[in-house]
Amino acid sequence: MKDDDGPAEGPAAKAVPTPRPRTRTVAVEASATPVARRATKRRTAGSVPVVSLEEASVALDDDGPSRWELLDTDGEPAQDEGRDAAFAGLPPATALALLDDPEEAQRLQVPTGLMGSESEALQAAEESLKAKRKGPNVLVRGLVELGEMSTMGAAVLYDAVRHPRGYWGDVRDQMHSILKLCWLPMIVSCIAFGLGAPGLQGGNIYSLFGIPDRLGSFFIMASVREFAPWINAMVVAGVVGTAVTADLGARRIREEIDALEVLGIDVMRSLILPRVLGLMFMTGLLDLLALACGIVGGFIAAVPILGSSPGAFYGSFFANANVVDLLGSVIKTSCFGLFVGVICCYKGYTAKGGPIGVGRAVNQAVVISFAAIWIFNYVFTATMLGLFPEIQVFR
Repeated sequence: MKDDDGPAEGPAAKAVPTPRPRTRTVAVEASATPVARRATKRRTAGSVPVVSLEEASVALDDDGPSRWELLDTDGEPAQDEGRDAAFAGLPPATALALLDDPEEAQRLQVPTGLMGSESEALQAAEESLKAKRKGPNVLVRGLVELGEMSTMGAAVLYDAVRHPRGYWGDVRDQMHSILKLCWLPMIVSCIAFGLGAPGLQGGNIYSLFGIPDRLGSFFIMASVREFAPWINAMVVAGVVGTAVTADLGARRIREEIDALEVLGIDVMRSLILPRVLGLMFMTGLLDLLALACGIVGGFIAAVPILGSSPGAFYGSFFANANVVDLLGSVIKTSCFGLFVGVICCYKGYTAKGGPIGVGRAVNQAVVISFAAIWIFNYVFTATMLGLFPEIQVFR
């Protein structure tokens, strides 16, 4: 029998089953421990897994459209004023739940009227992260990373000297890869820079004093001592450093490095040491190519453009050339390669947060490498000029 005001009763009146969507319920820890304790208790019951705010923002970005709602410690919907404040990470008893399953939402008693969009939830998580990163914690984190990078660099050098066997084949392969990637941008950059800044601009100044034939002596300071090592290091950091960080970061988020460690393989010796040594040796060798290309750029500016004679250019250049400048240039660029290798390997090795975290690690590695190159360049050049003042005399 069928009632006028209700649905039909009996075996024939069964509801048509609807496909159940994929369950995605996540509780994001707030700043207080009661939330983590209560959410962990729910997780033990098989309901809500607990993640951090940073992991939740990555999950939101990776999982596609989701619905969110703010819950208190009892699983009940929070008030509107508490919801807005919780996004800044202020209240102690709130958590963020991502709900894809209507049955799960009904079990947690989440009204659909309070649902928002994925972009709002992601923006809230990012604002909370930014609020937490402000203040002295940034400086402390930077000092901690500096100490860890120094520890990694010391461990690499110690292992290379203590057990100097078994890794030279990998070092050779890394050097070959660096050469293939860097030789063309190195040649173009050094010739163009040598022609432009020290060649034409320096040549114009020398021409004002009527000594364009002395432009070769200027390239000892400009090319050998300064811009050739600097361009060399910047090209290596931008081309190879990014590749190293992305490679190790991808291995980390795919848990390949964890698998190697479980198998008892020394990751430091098999992955990091060959890359660091390859960058250190190859950057020093590429400096010789950078010096030659920079001098070629200066020769183009001096002879065809400014009208100097080739003999005068080479005569003034070799009259001022010395072993201290050449050896110092190679040593300095080798140290540049060491810094780039350690920084990029560290950032890739400690990458986290999925593909977004790898991209963030690559960006940070390049920025830190550039800053380290600039700082060390100033310190090394000032020290060399103080120890060998005779190289500042133009002959």
